[in-house]
Amino acid sequence: MIALIYNGDVRFNQNVVKQNHQILIDRLKDFGEVTTYNFTKNDPNRPVCPYDEGGLDTADQGTYRRAAGGAVQVWDFIQSVERTVEPIIIRMRTDSWFTDDSIEIIIKEMQDIVDKKAGVYFFGSDLINDNAGRKYKKTYLSHVDENNIIPNTVQDFIIIGRRECIISLEKINAKLSQLNGNKLRSGNKLFRWVVVQNSIAATVICNIFLIRKHFNLYPTDIEIYWEYINSYNNGKKPDLIDPALAYYHSWKETIK
Repeated sequence: MIALIYNGDVRFNQNVVKQNHQILIDRLKDFGEVTTYNFTKNDPNRPVCPYDEGGLDTADQGTYRRAAGGAVQVWDFIQSVERTVEPIIIRMRTDSWFTDDSIEIIIKEMQDIVDKKAGVYFFGSDLINDNAGRKYKKTYLSHVDENNIIPNTVQDFIIIGRRECIISLEKINAKLSQLNGNKLRSGNKLFRWVVVQNSIAATVICNIFLIRKHFNLYPTDIEIYWEYINSYNNGKKPDLIDPALAYYHSWKETIK
């Protein structure tokens, strides 16, 4: 019933990642059989990507975006969908971290997908735009026309959708071929185009974080969050990360 697809680079301690992800997967099994597919960049059967992948992954050096990264992520997702047959697709990353709160939200929203009340939901957190620490915010997408979708960004740490509501590889390639340069870099901007027009879709902000460090032992949520926000605190626009830092300090006070 559910194809759980891993895409992208394999990052950091996967034993820790698997422990965390298994908590979510066990809950997803309440909806039906879950089949996991490791369609990551090291998959020997991965087709040749037509977009500039920017060389080897340099996450261990603190660099996460490279070349046409957004187009690569979108292409990877759609070609992975076409390699599976299950009616419900879940796209995962190998460096995402699920808090208990986020798992409850994902399971709640998953019911809409199962009941065919929605087509595609995007999940993730946002450290800026007044969303730092926000535990839940749902925004529906609107197709103004075939070239205009509002909002212009979506979360992309985990994507859940019905197969018939996800665009074909042929169509997404046609869309991406119209773009160039920096317009191919952001997955947040490009993933909204994977939704079949007129399908119900939404982007959901919740406390899913990204792992930005090799942890030998299973970390706490706040340890993950600290490394996550610091990966963006590179000095270029330090004021943008101030709300996330403030949330971290207020959170830290509650667990002393």
